[in-house]
Amino acid sequence: DTVSYWIQSSPAAWVACFKTITALVLLHVLAQTWFALPCFWGDAAPTRWQTTRRVYLVQIGVTCFAGTSSLHVQVRGLAGIQGIVPFPRYAAEKIRRFSPATKLLHWQTVKEDPVAWASRCLNVLEARVWARGCNVDPSCPQDWWHMPGSGLTDSKLSGWCLLGEACCMLLVAAAIAEGVFWQYVGSDRGSQVAGLVLEVLLGAIRVSALLGATVAYRALRGCTGVFTGLQWDSLLLEANVLALPLALPLLPNCWLPALLLPQQVCAFKCMFGSGVVKRRSRCPRWARSTAMDLHYETQPLPHAVSWYMHRLPHWVHAQECWIAFLIQLPVTFLQWGTWHCRCVAFVAYAALMLAISSTGSYGFFNVQVLGLAASILDDAMLPTFGLPAPPGDAQPLWCALSLLPAVLAFGLWAASACGLSMLQLPRLADSFAPPPDTLARRAFDQASAAHEVLYKLGVGHSYGPFAAMTAFRWELIFDFSLDGTEWMQLEFPYKPGGIDKRPVWMPLGHFARLDWRLWFVPLAMSRGRTELPEWLENFVIRLLEASPAVVALTANGASLVGAPPKYVRLSLWDYHLSSCDTAVHDCPQVSFSTEERSEAHSRLRGGCCQAPSRDSTGASSVEWGRWWYRRLVRRIGVYFLKDGQLQFYPEGSKHGIR
Repeated sequence: DTVSYWIQSSPAAWVACFKTITALVLLHVLAQTWFALPCFWGDAAPTRWQTTRRVYLVQIGVTCFAGTSSLHVQVRGLAGIQGIVPFPRYAAEKIRRFSPATKLLHWQTVKEDPVAWASRCLNVLEARVWARGCNVDPSCPQDWWHMPGSGLTDSKLSGWCLLGEACCMLLVAAAIAEGVFWQYVGSDRGSQVAGLVLEVLLGAIRVSALLGATVAYRALRGCTGVFTGLQWDSLLLEANVLALPLALPLLPNCWLPALLLPQQVCAFKCMFGSGVVKRRSRCPRWARSTAMDLHYETQPLPHAVSWYMHRLPHWVHAQECWIAFLIQLPVTFLQWGTWHCRCVAFVAYAALMLAISSTGSYGFFNVQVLGLAASILDDAMLPTFGLPAPPGDAQPLWCALSLLPAVLAFGLWAASACGLSMLQLPRLADSFAPPPDTLARRAFDQASAAHEVLYKLGVGHSYGPFAAMTAFRWELIFDFSLDGTEWMQLEFPYKPGGIDKRPVWMPLGHFARLDWRLWFVPLAMSRGRTELPEWLENFVIRLLEASPAVVALTANGASLVGAPPKYVRLSLWDYHLSSCDTAVHDCPQVSFSTEERSEAHSRLRGGCCQAPSRDSTGASSVEWGRWWYRRLVRRIGVYFLKDGQLQFYPEGSKHGIR
């Protein structure tokens, strides 16, 4: 307990920890660069990283394609003209702030701050795409995007998605082709020259495709607002930016350890940050090893496997807590060791990501982290799939060696900008600063400056999901009615709703944005927030209008298109998996008592599916079914449209509505 308290509370412990990390990273990159150099005094082959680079680029393309294509099928409902958060306001603001007529090649700006210039170029290019085909001129009013014929249509959203998908596929194809075409390159000088020309062409395609995919996802993230504000959306853009140097052509093998270092730091801070926030949050459920007793029930989108995992005894869940801490804290340091240690770290990362994805729905997050972790493996530890490596470095050895110090400096600069955000997790940036007028202080100041510069491009975010385990599951339930008497519950594809509905597994790579975002609303209500978010009120309005794009995001809302509902009723329910059997372990839930849970299970075993208790309106306040049982927390009220404006009855029964 004394050691645990020191680790959690002592600034000296975290300062020592980050000093150790810094030393390990420096030794790692220097050692791997040394072993990647040609051996001048023996027959030992250098450690190669070319296959790792290609595999990593393929992973970047696959992950970005999954995120973009998943957003494509939802984007009209989320941000279309008739969507929840219409995009024209964002697009008009982007056009206003970054005029499409702005000259990009301003050499004075490039010379003074090239990163700020690159960030501005991205914004101007995005504004040009939004403005293309729009009726924009200085005489337009400020709210010109409201006017008919403005040119901002849903086709622009689809265009961004198609651009991102095409660029992702092109990136994957170009990365794979680099390993294929060398099979057909002969040993004569003419064939080698043709191979080098083709490699330069493929490199230009890779860089252009990666830039296009990044700009497209960046634009989609901006216009969809709250629905793409999650940590792994930031991680996707950060990984794309850090991968740009790896897409360049003709990279010597000895440069790759330095260029892969930012990706390795990114993988480390994702895993290590997840462990740090759990320790620093002082969450009693993590401290007492009861967090996993709750996780399978209270996670955002559980599925059927979660139901079965939840019924395991407490001692199993306690071991799961310890395994998570083991992988996310001490095992992460192994990725900076020898190849044996890196193999152990990668297997541990893969096992954890597989366990998370098989017991919950997290979209492309698990594939994304596992792809980042692949950057710690060299070519000897990866399958080649029969693809030959290039027959040696294309650049002369003297050129590669003369530029190696600059490449090392760049890799350390980018890695420091990426990794400095870990200091934000334990909130020790001030206490970690070394004494002034020392070499360590100058290095720290350089890292801080690098972080400030690259943050403009999306590099340097901190990651730490599930810092405090939620101890309850409240669900916002939507009912719609044509007359205020007969109500039907609105179901979502993956969000829990019907108590007899089996929790659905969300396909790997897909991300149901609306279902996921609705999980956060009851959490805010539990902290005292009484007003609904603006986007949720917009969602209710679109339901009352029966917007086809919005109802398509639901599971049973198709019938609303032909007959729009007159009322939408919102209520808050406390949900529990029916596998929470008190005979196995006493889940520390907050609403149901042990006696009520025991009664629920006895009724389930007896075949009864509804409790007799009722609320003030005569509706059932406690219900249980095959997969869930729930208790009514409160009726929020009934919403309807009057003269095009959203109206609200906090207590529907007082207005003739049941």
